[in-house]
Amino acid sequence: MTSNQTNPHQGAPVLQSGLVLEHAQAALILLHGRGGSAEDILALGQELELDHACCLAPQAAGHTWYPNSFLAPIGNNEPWLESALELIRDLIRTCQGARIPTSRIALIGFSQGACLASEFVARNPQRYGGLVAFTGGMLGPLGSDIHHAGALEGLPVLLSSGDPDPHVPWIRVEQTAAEFTRMGATVQLKQYIARFEANAKTLLGTRQRREEGRGPAYKTIRSTCYMLFGLITSKERDNESDLRIATLYLLCVMGVKCSGSKSCVVT
Repeated sequence: MTSNQTNPHQGAPVLQSGLVLEHAQAALILLHGRGGSAEDILALGQELELDHACCLAPQAAGHTWYPNSFLAPIGNNEPWLESALELIRDLIRTCQGARIPTSRIALIGFSQGACLASEFVARNPQRYGGLVAFTGGMLGPLGSDIHHAGALEGLPVLLSSGDPDPHVPWIRVEQTAAEFTRMGATVQLKQYIARFEANAKTLLGTRQRREEGRGPAYKTIRSTCYMLFGLITSKERDNESDLRIATLYLLCVMGVKCSGSKSCVVT
């Protein structure tokens, strides 16, 4: 996956959009899925056009955070897993160094990124701004003990997945929700019978989709964003995907507003 076999994700590039970190009031750490890219998941922040928040999207080495299934024995995914977790710790320390409190740092992950985000929060329990995990859960074989020490102090968590999903059994999503609840998080659990996370995949998009211009997805995101911040009245909320609603909900929790945006690359 990389020439650095002991710390594969060390020095990973990090894409940034929204307000520059030093001037931001909140931060969103966006974690892409297996085979995905930081550029794709950063499209979420770019479409929201954050005005008071910074989005940070690290790029996994080889486009994969760890080589095997999240249900494999933990040791089978080392050292890639620990390297990925340390990368997130570094990003959080960077945010804190920019005077952004932990309570205003949210983690959002899709697929393998959702598993990574869930595992990070479980192993590093604090009152973050929020956790959104789409099609993922804590790591370890089915039947293994996923108990973690520590308290999450009301951390807002959304776990959402299709059922069945070819890679993420619903029972593990439920187990993850139960463990986060036991740790003190406020958990919302969304199950979609016989439906994959098509909305999430569509929103995260591809380069081709973004190059097609600002179409209906962009417009509905914007209208919902404005509605949640009380800028306009809209009845479109019930038609929005959970990915948009949850992300905007976290922005509201952290007191972030939306309007213009810019993007750049940081190392």
